[in-house]
Amino acid sequence: MVYDTVHKVIAEGNFVLTVSEGSFGPAPTAFYDLFRVDNGKIVEHWDITPEIVADLPHSNGPF
Repeated sequence: MVYDTVHKVIAEGNFVLTVSEGSFGPAPTAFYDLFRVDNGKIVEHWDITPEIVADLPHSNGPF
């Protein structure tokens, strides 16, 4: 896993969402990481890592 670009960091209360781009092996990949923070430490983490496809069904881009 290689993170190249952080596109967004959003925080509310004790949750933080990061939206990043990079690669997982040879495939270009989007990284969505959601953290729950308590007393300054990460206590829970969820993620999804979809491959970025070249032919999206819209013109908005993946981010």
